[in-house]
Amino acid sequence: MAGFERVSEAAHRGRAALLLFALDGAEGGYRKLTPLGRDLPSARVLTAAELGGAFGRERIVHAAVAGGALCRWLLADLLRLAGLRATAAVDRGADRGMDFAPAGPAPQDGGTEAYD
Repeated sequence: MAGFERVSEAAHRGRAALLLFALDGAEGGYRKLTPLGRDLPSARVLTAAELGGAFGRERIVHAAVAGGALCRWLLADLLRLAGLRATAAVDRGADRGMDFAPAGPAPQDGGTEAYD
């Protein structure tokens, strides 16, 4: 979901698992939405144009993502990208213990050996 009202409603009703805020967005909206998200992870990593591109729009300042695998992958990627942008920030919310360790080798023919 995108837009202040939709994100606000999703956070209030518990339908959001990750809140996204544009790096170049106004502080006012960020300050109003973060308390609604209470313990939700939030990220200020992408610009409004980059967020908009992900949603097929020109610009988006506020967005929310529902839970699931996409949300986990997105959060992991945002954490990585935040390390490359000086003004970026990611708050993992209440789930600060997320495990981002690489998985072991993929099973090959019933075993766990990896081939180079």
